[in-house]
Amino acid sequence: MNNQNQMLQRVHESKLKIVPDFRLQVTTVYFEGKLFNGISFENYPNGKIKFETYYVNGKKNGKDISWFNEGTLKSESINKNGHPNGICKGWHKNGILAYSWPYKQNIPDGIWKSWYENGLLKYERSYLNAKAHGTWKEWQNDGSLVSEEAWSFGERIGKTKWYNQERKEESDIWDDAIEEAMEDALEDDIEDGIENEYFEDGNIKSEVIWKEEKIVSYKEWFQNGQIYSHTNYKYDELGGLFQQWFSSGQLAVECRIKHDFRDGYYKEWHENGQIYQETSYTMDKLEGIFREWYKGGSIMLELTFINGEKNGIYKKYYENGLLEREGFLKNDKPHGVFTLYNEMGEQVKKKIYDQGEITYEKIY
Repeated sequence: MNNQNQMLQRVHESKLKIVPDFRLQVTTVYFEGKLFNGISFENYPNGKIKFETYYVNGKKNGKDISWFNEGTLKSESINKNGHPNGICKGWHKNGILAYSWPYKQNIPDGIWKSWYENGLLKYERSYLNAKAHGTWKEWQNDGSLVSEEAWSFGERIGKTKWYNQERKEESDIWDDAIEEAMEDALEDDIEDGIENEYFEDGNIKSEVIWKEEKIVSYKEWFQNGQIYSHTNYKYDELGGLFQQWFSSGQLAVECRIKHDFRDGYYKEWHENGQIYQETSYTMDKLEGIFREWYKGGSIMLELTFINGEKNGIYKKYYENGLLEREGFLKNDKPHGVFTLYNEMGEQVKKKIYDQGEITYEKIY
């Protein structure tokens, strides 16, 4: 690990607060109430690292790496502003390259390739700004060519050229099944639906519920089967509800959402069940009284936000309940008198600020 990585904070993903935005197809990640800057990670039960993801200002930026449980590389990609940007690569467990997929800001762009575990090419597909463009080819694991197609800006030119009759027949059957399913859907005028994603062991990973071409519910699970998060976009007439849990099953976060933004009350808990944070948001900006507690239940912090900025009385407490410091904040900066105390409640320092600049200081 280089010196730059050592300077970045590493936080287990279970301690991060992940807020999805399906409209922009991106997630925003928070740590201790702030946009996360650092590296998120997770480990396998055997202690081996499972993945590392780099974040800047709450969005995926930089490397995104995963490993198999025995320690060999599984995948590697680069993100920019929350989206893959560059070549995403994956490997088989035997170390053979499994795929190489170029992206340009979350859009397939370039030659996509996939390989069998024996190292032979499985397919080659060409994209231009997310549209199929160029020659597509597919091979069997013995190296023999299966099919070939020509594409131009998302439209296939001519018919598929087949070199393997058995695979052609399989494809014909599949195409017929798809066509029948689409006809049935049109006849029944189906607009609602559920999309599920699963872990490799078969356990459910996520569930998206669509209604009238809109997402109304999104759920995620830990690999152990315990629910991780639930975003209910139609909770009541006020808007939606977002909830997130620890892997133990204890509720970690609960907040109201509206138009993909936090809007309304916001609460966080420690894993032992004690309240950690309580505040409110207006269109994703902190608004009103902000309180934070220690794991033992005693108050840690009290301050006020106006339009996303700290404004008003500020108080911080020791874990024994006594005041550590108090003062006034204006536009995120200390302003006026700040008084500091020791753990016995005795005044030890006094500072006077003018918009963040110290103009007077006295030590007792």
